[in-house]
Amino acid sequence: QSEDDLILLITWLLAAYRSKGPYPVLAICGEKDAGKTTATRLIRSLVDPNKVAISDLPRNGEELIFCAEQQHVLAFDNLAPVKPNLSDALCRLSTGGGYRTRKLYSDKDEVTFDAMRPIILNGIGNLVTRPDLVDRCIFLLLEPILDDERISEDEYWSEFEKEKPLILGALFNGLVAGLKNLPDLEPQPLLRMADAMRWAIACETAYWDPGTVAAAYR
Repeated sequence: QSEDDLILLITWLLAAYRSKGPYPVLAICGEKDAGKTTATRLIRSLVDPNKVAISDLPRNGEELIFCAEQQHVLAFDNLAPVKPNLSDALCRLSTGGGYRTRKLYSDKDEVTFDAMRPIILNGIGNLVTRPDLVDRCIFLLLEPILDDERISEDEYWSEFEKEKPLILGALFNGLVAGLKNLPDLEPQPLLRMADAMRWAIACETAYWDPGTVAAAYR
């Protein structure tokens, strides 16, 4: 909807390329026919291409951790408001925190999982409601696509594949700037998700004037 939305999307993408978190959660909201699923597929394809690009949200934290063990970006489609137990599990995956479960076929032995992953959620309405998860989210609100603006899936993805090398090149320019600038970055006023925002601020000179990311994030 705005230039700030584009800045925040690029911020999320640059964070998702890192091998370690914390990672902001990208929450894509909008009415039906706003292209939320397509946007989710496209965004994920720029970071972690996968034949199964999106899936339903798991039923519990244990299933969520299993998904995190198998892939880098977790993308969940067409959600209702996230339930409290899964909201807590998503928070742990975003900023860190282990999960313990009993070892298969054992009553006493435990297995511990510890992972941080980039996450994309999409849905209609207020899919994220608990304050701790809200604080970890970057929200994008999509507007419905008008009938005279629609194109076929084949045409859409064909056009995207033509542009994809240029998009990736532009994103990699941001990564280069971040790797160069991060060691010498001056102390910043702390924002929520401070480590991820510090990385984004280190990358921003590839695209914008200093202070642009912080202003959009606030």
